[in-house]
Amino acid sequence: MASKVSVFVSSSIVDLIDERTFFKKSINKDLFDVFLSEYEGSNHNTPFEICKNSIQKADFIILLLGRRYGHVPTKIDGTPYNGDISVTHLEYKIAKQNNIPMLIYIKDLNHYENKQQVFIDEVRDFFRGNYISNFKDINELEKRIQPDIANLLSQLINNKYRFPVDKKYPLIIKCNTDSELYNCCAQSLIWVLKNASQKSLLLSGGRTNSQIYATMFDNYEKIIKEIEKIQVITNFEYFGVSGSNTLSRQSHFKELFVSKIERIEGKAFTEKNEIFYIPGIVTDSEKSLDTLYDIIDFKFQTMKPFIAIQPLSPKGEFAGICPSSYKNLKIREFSAKVMSISPETSKHLKPTPKSPLVITIGTKNFIENIRYLFIPFSGSQKSKIFKRFVLGEHDASDFAASILKKHNNLIVPVDKDAASKTLKNYPPDRIIDYDKVNFDDIFN
Repeated sequence: MASKVSVFVSSSIVDLIDERTFFKKSINKDLFDVFLSEYEGSNHNTPFEICKNSIQKADFIILLLGRRYGHVPTKIDGTPYNGDISVTHLEYKIAKQNNIPMLIYIKDLNHYENKQQVFIDEVRDFFRGNYISNFKDINELEKRIQPDIANLLSQLINNKYRFPVDKKYPLIIKCNTDSELYNCCAQSLIWVLKNASQKSLLLSGGRTNSQIYATMFDNYEKIIKEIEKIQVITNFEYFGVSGSNTLSRQSHFKELFVSKIERIEGKAFTEKNEIFYIPGIVTDSEKSLDTLYDIIDFKFQTMKPFIAIQPLSPKGEFAGICPSSYKNLKIREFSAKVMSISPETSKHLKPTPKSPLVITIGTKNFIENIRYLFIPFSGSQKSKIFKRFVLGEHDASDFAASILKKHNNLIVPVDKDAASKTLKNYPPDRIIDYDKVNFDDIFN
């Protein structure tokens, strides 16, 4: 979190103005930066953009629900808004989609507007809703909210907060060719660089990603040149290999990505941007591996990449995890660790490791700290692993990559060679043809 904790207060205004004024007057301004729309100054951006960006940057949301459902704007084409829900309801959905922690308080009343009651029922849903708290007046709200905020901050600071798991099917983007798949992923990166408030990326090397980067640089050079700042973190490094070694993943990534940015911008990447490589060795003799893991975890959780593009190996491994080495272990609990590479995956890696070990950011960081996770599948050699990943049951002890299906915003671009006949019985509402993709809809 930043030096101040960012809090977004969401509610209808007319009937809850006293409660909102309470937050304005009583919140500790040295500790909290509170967004209340009625106190914001004039801005050239749309109210929707202001709300969306403020929610995405918030450390947590406070949602207050009273009698009124609130203002329902007119439907606008080209936005994710469908014209039949209120601003407050939309803010709730944006927060859920972005995995922003929420504290929700419902005012005890004898009657709610019909649409508000439906909204409240959605918020309270036993399986997909949130655990809420009721209050009668401002005094009771204050008594309830103070310990709740303290408890949530403790969880966030100690990295114990668990985002709700959405068990819906991953979103499939169906591409006809591998070129369409590369362009799809390149366009997703360009969207983030143009539109996201924090242009943070988790990227790696590999054959698929190298094609994605090449497509991005060939087709979107002008856009890249206009970007002010990019934050990048890589996902693993060979154990015992220094970043300056030509066999390191760092050197490989510099060749694939960083050098191309530097050519376009005409200056060193680090002059305008921030990049964090996973170190393969501990250069400070006073530091232990555990300290190194803590540094990696903290950096990753602070950056919270907006998007990650993470292809899987033909054997279904990712970030260096060898399933046979971790049977019966709870892989989801792993953060940064030293993990083994199987011989099958080792031969697909470039550069080829001399040691069967990597230091990786770990699965837990993937699931809990990346907003949007793209896992592309290209070519017939990936057809079996794609079918297993999409349709198979979650079993991390046997198939480590299956743990990634727990991610709330999982997008899977696939070409027809990799998809084969796998999608025949897949839910049609979770499949989009490449030529119909709207990244505004996906990322909003």
